[in-house]
Amino acid sequence: MYKYDIFIDSLEEVPEGTELEFQVRDITPGIHKYCQKWVRALVSADPNAYP
Repeated sequence: MYKYDIFIDSLEEVPEGTELEFQVRDITPGIHKYCQKWVRALVSADPNAYP
């Protein structure tokens, strides 16, 4: 299972249902640990909102 994290100062900065850009850090143990990538993501508080 892969694990990722991002840093957000305030949840008000993250509107739901719009495409946003984030810098995501891979925290999965192994050779690529702490590798960072820019991603576009849709955000929702509902875990079943997106596939």
